[in-house]
Amino acid sequence: MKPILVFFLAAALLISCAGTASKAHNETAVAHYERGLAHYEAEDYDEAIAEFGRAVKIDPNYAAAYTKRGYAHFFNGDGDRAIADYDRVIRINPKDAAAYGDRAAAHLFKGDFGLAIVDYDRAIKIDPNSAQAFFGRGGAYLGKGAYDLAIADFDRAIKIDQGNADVYISRASAYHEKGDYDKAIADLDAASEINPDHPYIAPMMRKIEEARQ
Repeated sequence: MKPILVFFLAAALLISCAGTASKAHNETAVAHYERGLAHYEAEDYDEAIAEFGRAVKIDPNYAAAYTKRGYAHFFNGDGDRAIADYDRVIRINPKDAAAYGDRAAAHLFKGDFGLAIVDYDRAIKIDPNSAQAFFGRGGAYLGKGAYDLAIADFDRAIKIDQGNADVYISRASAYHEKGDYDKAIADLDAASEINPDHPYIAPMMRKIEEARQ
């Protein structure tokens, strides 16, 4: 799989945590967390990382702060530090399916498809109705070249949530790799109905049309 598609998949799969902090946390830690959120939303990831770091220094069990710092590391291109933060979230709550999904997405971004599949398996075991986890595991199988397994997972993701254009585009990529161009085009058409401005639809459609000639 091309690196740009790996990043697209991984970025699409990060599961947003709550935008507000729990009252159970130290008030000063919450203040740093909320400042971190403001920097994060402004895409000022270095400052966001610093503020989330201050929050967890005060409150070492502040899972949301570790999660958001992991996202900031991810978008800074530092998959290893992102994974370290998701590790901490999982130690705080080993039954957090979203945390396994986030860590899997970081593995996916790094091209560690086998590790991504292991974490998506864990997420699915905790939450068998997670469309994101099936989507992510499908992306990992796609990266490994296991196209039938990828399509099966994308099918399950779509059955749970029919409104995610990214899943149709990813399944279209798997069909394209198998040479099943009609099904690939049908999936791109479905994605276009959901999000006609999606930047991946037109380039992939051109690629398929070129392959058919």
